[in-house]
Amino acid sequence: MNKTTVVIIHGSFGDINENWIPYLKENLDPSQFDVIIPQFPVDNGQNLDSWTSTFKETVGDIKENMILVGHSIAPAFILSLLENTTKKAKGIIFVSGFLHDLGDKDFDRVNHTFTHSHFNWEKIRENFEDGFSFHGNDDPYVPAWMGEEIAKNLNIDLMLIEDGGHLNIAAGFKEFPALLEKVKEFA
Repeated sequence: MNKTTVVIIHGSFGDINENWIPYLKENLDPSQFDVIIPQFPVDNGQNLDSWTSTFKETVGDIKENMILVGHSIAPAFILSLLENTTKKAKGIIFVSGFLHDLGDKDFDRVNHTFTHSHFNWEKIRENFEDGFSFHGNDDPYVPAWMGEEIAKNLNIDLMLIEDGGHLNIAAGFKEFPALLEKVKEFA
């Protein structure tokens, strides 16, 4: 049996040991999954080019047995990867994704190169088999309509989580069983 590679991508100013990332890694059976969690440049080093380089160095290319999981700015990054590949990923799972400025100068500054893009939605849709999105109905940073916009453009289902906030540790998401089950479902 071929293992499924799961690539987990953190958000802006993020860290590989925050939120539900360690939980997800710990709960994916190593006999079935190879889990890769790259630490991307943050703060002044965070931009689309530096993240793309880091992805290429730590992960390589998109592969057909790959599930890409991204939080916050990571879905916009994953869209860019899918737009610029010839391979079809097994799945994408987005958590609290967005494609616009958020009205916070610190975040908007580092997110600018990710969010100010005109995505080729048709090409992106051709480059993944399954997709799903999670979003808190009361996210204090990313309004739910932004998650709905991505899901609609990708033609994937969106689960709005009641009182989910930004689906991060501050909102109580040290564990994320629904996300874990979705990864296993896509494998």
